[in-house]
Amino acid sequence: MKFSGDKLQQSIFLGLGLIGAVGIFTALWFLPKLQEEQFLKESQLYEDTERGFSFRFPKAWEFVPKVDLEYKNEKFVVGVQHPATRSSAAGVIIEEKDPQKKLRFEYNAFKESLEQQLSTLQDFKELSIQQIERDGYPGIDISYTFKHASKAYVRERQLILFVGHSLYYLSGGTTVETYPLYRKDLEGIFQSFHMINGSSEIK
Repeated sequence: MKFSGDKLQQSIFLGLGLIGAVGIFTALWFLPKLQEEQFLKESQLYEDTERGFSFRFPKAWEFVPKVDLEYKNEKFVVGVQHPATRSSAAGVIIEEKDPQKKLRFEYNAFKESLEQQLSTLQDFKELSIQQIERDGYPGIDISYTFKHASKAYVRERQLILFVGHSLYYLSGGTTVETYPLYRKDLEGIFQSFHMINGSSEIK
Protein backbone atom coordinates (compact mmCIF):
# COMPACT_ATOMS: atom_id res chain seq x y z
CA MET A 1 0.00 0.00 0.00
CA LYS A 2 1.38 3.37 -1.03
CA PHE A 3 0.71 6.65 0.82
CA SER A 4 0.71 10.10 -0.61
CA GLY A 5 2.74 12.73 1.22
CA ASP A 6 -0.31 14.11 3.07
CA LYS A 7 -1.59 10.67 4.07
CA LEU A 8 1.87 9.59 5.21
CA GLN A 9 2.17 12.71 7.33
CA GLN A 10 -1.31 12.10 8.81
CA SER A 11 -0.35 8.51 9.61
CA ILE A 12 2.84 9.65 11.33
CA PHE A 13 0.93 12.22 13.39
CA LEU A 14 -1.70 9.60 14.26
CA GLY A 15 0.98 7.16 15.34
CA LEU A 16 2.74 9.76 17.45
CA GLY A 17 -0.60 10.70 18.98
CA LEU A 18 -1.33 7.10 19.93
CA ILE A 19 2.14 6.68 21.41
CA GLY A 20 1.67 9.88 23.37
CA ALA A 21 -1.76 8.76 24.62
CA VAL A 22 -0.37 5.39 25.74
CA GLY A 23 2.51 7.18 27.49
CA ILE A 24 0.13 9.51 29.34
CA PHE A 25 -2.14 6.60 30.33
CA THR A 26 0.87 4.60 31.59
CA ALA A 27 2.15 7.58 33.58
CA LEU A 28 -1.26 8.20 35.13
CA TRP A 29 -1.48 4.53 36.13
CA PHE A 30 2.03 4.14 37.51
CA LEU A 31 2.44 7.53 39.23
CA PRO A 32 -0.04 6.89 42.09
CA LYS A 33 1.55 3.44 42.60
CA LEU A 34 5.04 4.93 42.81
CA GLN A 35 3.85 7.65 45.20
CA GLU A 36 2.15 5.04 47.39
CA GLU A 37 5.29 2.89 47.48
CA GLN A 38 7.42 5.91 48.31
CA PHE A 39 5.07 6.90 51.15
CA LEU A 40 5.21 3.36 52.57
CA LYS A 41 9.03 3.50 52.65
CA GLU A 42 9.08 6.94 54.27
CA SER A 43 6.31 6.40 56.82
CA GLN A 44 5.54 4.45 59.95
CA LEU A 45 2.37 2.72 61.12
CA TYR A 46 0.20 3.83 64.02
CA GLU A 47 -2.25 1.15 65.08
CA ASP A 48 -4.85 1.41 67.84
CA THR A 49 -6.31 -2.08 68.24
CA GLU A 50 -8.43 -1.05 71.22
CA ARG A 51 -10.30 1.67 69.34
CA GLY A 52 -10.06 -0.11 66.02
CA PHE A 53 -8.18 2.09 63.55
CA SER A 54 -4.77 2.58 61.98
CA PHE A 55 -2.96 5.01 59.71
CA ARG A 56 0.53 5.74 58.47
CA PHE A 57 2.39 9.02 58.86
CA PRO A 58 5.77 10.28 57.58
CA LYS A 59 8.80 9.34 59.66
CA ALA A 60 9.78 13.01 59.69
CA TRP A 61 6.59 13.80 61.61
CA GLU A 62 6.12 13.36 65.36
CA PHE A 63 3.30 12.66 67.79
CA VAL A 64 1.46 15.61 69.28
CA PRO A 65 2.01 15.55 73.08
CA LYS A 66 -1.04 14.31 74.99
CA VAL A 67 -1.28 17.56 76.94
CA ASP A 68 -1.56 19.48 73.66
CA LEU A 69 -4.25 17.12 72.39
CA GLU A 70 -6.30 17.71 75.52
CA TYR A 71 -5.77 21.46 75.19
CA LYS A 72 -6.84 21.54 71.54
CA ASN A 73 -9.78 19.15 71.72
CA GLU A 74 -10.53 16.59 74.40
CA LYS A 75 -11.94 14.20 71.79
CA PHE A 76 -8.61 13.77 69.96
CA VAL A 77 -7.22 10.32 70.75
CA VAL A 78 -4.01 10.72 68.71
CA GLY A 79 -2.33 13.40 66.64
CA VAL A 80 0.79 13.81 64.51
CA GLN A 81 2.51 16.96 63.30
CA HIS A 82 5.53 18.17 61.39
CA PRO A 83 8.10 19.41 63.93
CA ALA A 84 9.21 22.34 61.78
CA THR A 85 5.69 23.47 60.89
CA ARG A 86 3.38 22.36 63.66
CA SER A 87 0.37 23.81 61.93
CA SER A 88 0.80 20.87 59.52
CA ALA A 89 -0.96 18.18 61.51
CA ALA A 90 -3.54 15.40 61.50
CA GLY A 91 -5.43 13.61 64.22
CA VAL A 92 -8.28 11.25 65.01
CA ILE A 93 -11.42 12.15 66.93
CA ILE A 94 -13.97 9.57 68.06
CA GLU A 95 -17.45 10.81 68.83
CA GLU A 96 -19.41 8.11 70.62
CA LYS A 97 -23.20 8.08 70.44
CA ASP A 98 -25.82 5.88 72.10
CA PRO A 99 -24.13 2.44 72.44
CA GLN A 100 -27.54 0.78 72.12
CA LYS A 101 -28.19 2.24 68.67
CA LYS A 102 -26.26 1.74 65.47
CA LEU A 103 -25.79 5.00 63.61
CA ARG A 104 -27.72 5.35 60.37
CA PHE A 105 -25.87 7.14 57.60
CA GLU A 106 -27.97 9.49 55.48
CA TYR A 107 -25.64 11.36 53.13
CA ASN A 108 -27.78 14.39 52.28
CA ALA A 109 -28.87 15.05 55.86
CA PHE A 110 -25.35 14.66 57.28
CA LYS A 111 -23.81 16.70 54.45
CA GLU A 112 -26.22 19.57 55.11
CA SER A 113 -25.59 19.45 58.87
CA LEU A 114 -21.80 19.33 58.40
CA GLU A 115 -21.77 22.21 55.91
CA GLN A 116 -23.96 24.29 58.20
CA GLN A 117 -21.62 23.66 61.12
CA LEU A 118 -18.47 24.47 59.13
CA SER A 119 -20.00 27.59 57.57
CA THR A 120 -19.64 29.32 60.95
CA LEU A 121 -15.85 29.38 60.35
CA GLN A 122 -14.54 32.72 59.15
CA ASP A 123 -14.20 32.94 55.36
CA PHE A 124 -15.26 29.30 55.01
CA LYS A 125 -14.96 27.98 51.45
CA GLU A 126 -15.82 24.41 50.53
CA LEU A 127 -13.40 22.88 48.01
CA SER A 128 -14.85 19.39 47.62
CA ILE A 129 -17.19 16.95 49.30
CA GLN A 130 -18.07 13.38 48.43
CA GLN A 131 -19.72 10.30 49.80
CA ILE A 132 -17.24 7.50 50.47
CA GLU A 133 -16.95 3.99 51.79
CA ARG A 134 -13.88 2.82 53.66
CA ASP A 135 -13.49 -0.77 54.86
CA GLY A 136 -17.22 -1.33 54.52
CA TYR A 137 -18.21 1.77 56.51
CA PRO A 138 -20.00 4.74 54.90
CA GLY A 139 -18.93 8.32 55.34
CA ILE A 140 -17.97 11.70 53.94
CA ASP A 141 -14.70 13.21 52.72
CA ILE A 142 -14.66 17.02 52.74
CA SER A 143 -11.96 19.61 52.02
CA TYR A 144 -12.24 23.34 52.71
CA THR A 145 -10.38 26.51 53.61
CA PHE A 146 -11.05 29.07 56.33
CA LYS A 147 -9.39 31.92 58.18
CA HIS A 148 -7.92 30.88 61.53
CA ALA A 149 -7.88 33.08 64.61
CA SER A 150 -4.14 33.54 63.94
CA LYS A 151 -5.23 35.29 60.71
CA ALA A 152 -3.64 32.53 58.63
CA TYR A 153 -5.71 30.80 55.99
CA VAL A 154 -5.94 27.07 56.60
CA ARG A 155 -6.65 24.21 54.21
CA GLU A 156 -8.42 21.43 56.12
CA ARG A 157 -9.69 17.97 55.26
CA GLN A 158 -11.99 15.68 57.22
CA LEU A 159 -12.71 12.03 56.57
CA ILE A 160 -15.71 10.99 58.66
CA LEU A 161 -16.86 7.37 58.98
CA PHE A 162 -20.01 5.96 60.55
CA VAL A 163 -18.74 2.98 62.53
CA GLY A 164 -21.26 1.15 64.69
CA HIS A 165 -22.48 3.65 67.28
CA SER A 166 -19.52 6.01 66.79
CA LEU A 167 -18.27 8.64 64.37
CA TYR A 168 -14.58 8.45 63.47
CA TYR A 169 -13.03 11.71 62.26
CA LEU A 170 -9.62 11.89 60.62
CA SER A 171 -8.96 15.62 60.53
CA GLY A 172 -5.85 17.24 59.11
CA GLY A 173 -4.44 20.16 57.26
CA THR A 174 -1.96 22.99 57.07
CA THR A 175 -1.88 26.64 56.07
CA VAL A 176 -2.84 27.45 52.49
CA GLU A 177 0.66 28.87 52.03
CA THR A 178 2.47 25.68 53.07
CA TYR A 179 -0.04 23.22 51.57
CA PRO A 180 2.06 22.54 48.42
CA LEU A 181 4.93 21.41 50.69
CA TYR A 182 2.85 18.97 52.75
CA ARG A 183 0.17 17.90 50.26
CA LYS A 184 1.73 14.46 49.62
CA ASP A 185 2.25 13.84 53.34
CA LEU A 186 -1.37 14.63 54.13
CA GLU A 187 -2.69 12.63 51.19
CA GLY A 188 -0.63 9.64 52.32
CA ILE A 189 -2.05 9.88 55.84
CA PHE A 190 -5.64 10.06 54.59
CA GLN A 191 -5.23 7.25 52.08
CA SER A 192 -3.70 4.97 54.72
CA PHE A 193 -6.46 5.44 57.31
CA HIS A 194 -8.30 2.15 57.93
CA MET A 195 -10.65 0.55 60.41
CA ILE A 196 -9.48 -2.63 62.10
CA ASN A 197 -12.26 -5.21 62.02
CA GLY A 198 -12.77 -7.15 65.20
CA SER A 199 -12.18 -4.26 67.61
CA SER A 200 -14.64 -4.07 70.50
CA GLU A 201 -15.27 -0.46 69.50
CA ILE A 202 -16.58 -1.27 66.05
CA LYS A 203 -18.56 -4.50 66.41
